[in-house]
Amino acid sequence: MRKILLLFVFLFSLFMTSQKTFSQQAIIGTKANYISSSSILEFPDNDTRGVVLPKVDSSVVVGAVEGTLIFDVLDKKVKYCTGNGMWEDLSINEGVVDTAMQDGLSEVSGARTLIGNDANISTEGVLVLDSTNQALVLPRVESPHLKMISPSSGTIVYDTKSNMICIFNGKEWAFWGNE
Repeated sequence: MRKILLLFVFLFSLFMTSQKTFSQQAIIGTKANYISSSSILEFPDNDTRGVVLPKVDSSVVVGAVEGTLIFDVLDKKVKYCTGNGMWEDLSINEGVVDTAMQDGLSEVSGARTLIGNDANISTEGVLVLDSTNQALVLPRVESPHLKMISPSSGTIVYDTKSNMICIFNGKEWAFWGNE
């Protein structure tokens, strides 16, 4: 009877773990619950670190899909791809960037992390989020321009006080919200 009980506990814990594993949602950091059931990736609230975008030369990016975000080392601005190789500026003013850590490194072809549905998608990127009904929830920080000490160029967060997306270009923050 004891063996059956232990087997039941083991199978139940395995089932519960698989439910979390296959929920197609991910939390990075120490956060117990999702803010939104429609999120594919979330971060802890009020952690004073944001998502740091890759620092790349937009003229050599191949195959970027709509919505791709980068920190463009050519003009030191955060940009997103609008499609067909066209980039829209989100920084407004030129920033600063130090690429010393990545200078001299070569790209590892095909290296990426995928969160989502289709392991066979061909979209390139270091981190690819694939979903038809879930979205990225940016790190949520109250007043990041006051609380984040020495953010990296290309840092992006959501300001919970002003309800705006905030982007750091290495010199200053740009704030994007409803007009």
